[in-house]
Amino acid sequence: MRLLEHANRYSKEKVFDCYKRTCQNDYWDYDSMTRKEMLERMIETYTPEYLVSICTTWELKALRRLLRNQDLEDDRYRFEKHALSSKFLYFDKELPEEFKKNVKLAVKDIDLDHKAEKDEPSLVILGIIRAFGIIEPSLIQAVCSACAYDYKTIIESELFNFWAYLKEDYELIDHSLANEYVYWDYKYLLYNIRNCRVERERFEPKFLDRDSYISIFYHGFDATNPDIKKFFTAVKKEVQDITKFKDELFNNLLRGTVNEEKIDLIPFFNGFSDSLTKRYRKAVVQISLPNYYGLSMKGYKEAHEHVSFNDKLRALNEKQTYAYLDQKDTRLFYKLYFSVLDYVNALEQIIPNKKIDPNNYIEPDELVNLIEVFWKAKDRFIDGYVQHIVI
Repeated sequence: MRLLEHANRYSKEKVFDCYKRTCQNDYWDYDSMTRKEMLERMIETYTPEYLVSICTTWELKALRRLLRNQDLEDDRYRFEKHALSSKFLYFDKELPEEFKKNVKLAVKDIDLDHKAEKDEPSLVILGIIRAFGIIEPSLIQAVCSACAYDYKTIIESELFNFWAYLKEDYELIDHSLANEYVYWDYKYLLYNIRNCRVERERFEPKFLDRDSYISIFYHGFDATNPDIKKFFTAVKKEVQDITKFKDELFNNLLRGTVNEEKIDLIPFFNGFSDSLTKRYRKAVVQISLPNYYGLSMKGYKEAHEHVSFNDKLRALNEKQTYAYLDQKDTRLFYKLYFSVLDYVNALEQIIPNKKIDPNNYIEPDELVNLIEVFWKAKDRFIDGYVQHIVI
């Protein structure tokens, strides 16, 4: 298969998008170039060294497979198929003839372990950007600083710039414009992501570990999460086309048509067995999504509940100008209140090995955590406390 003989099979816009992502040092001029000219520039650009720089180790292994005339149609190669197709390195289920010579040189004697180690910081950051969809550079810089990554090296790499780009006119919720990193595959979903975010408050993100973000980069979900992993393993037994299922599921998740109130609205859902349905409902709320500012549905709900509780707690702590307790009743109130908290702490071990007493200093953050647990089930704890005192 020769790619240039079939240049007109794709729209010019699709070829141009790929050309921009791969020929990163060119001056891109959509109007003055034909599809064939764009593909010719890609063929020139794909030197062995450049192929190694713009491909992950997974793709390089897949290219070795293509050189053996094997395809990537199995769901195990879902990422590789998508990534290499986006580079026109996988076309009609094979490696185009124009690239074979340089691909052979690129994969020959390459140390994939060293390549994986070198790429890891970029993959972690790309996983974060995929989870967020759209994210401000300052947050990426903060992550790089915390992980001792070289921010400049990452954002200037060919691998990074194939998967992410800096959008200088992204419209924020307040309609102001800002510089934001965008995951390239979500380019046409920015409107949906933004509108989903407008409907929700934005909470501080809770970051996952490095392996989780590498997994999100490759899969679109955290395959290290046991509930998510079990679901996608089980779904293979009940869904005929697993690749199509995943594509449909993530398309719905990214467009916001599936949320915490409507988690059943996915393709093929009615065909699930009861056991798979339970696995799905447990897994889907744990998938990190751009619509929730990088949080999962579950993480977003927990963040919302935490903020709501703190708001209520602050309201309860506001000074009441019309309330009054004399000194005797005040002492009794605090004696009982701290006694109840000590009872709750003994049961729940929120602050281990600590006596909750007005005379003992306790870190405010620790005490707030204990109070939060108490207020979530105050009736149960008070009833238990009273029975404990009576006994």
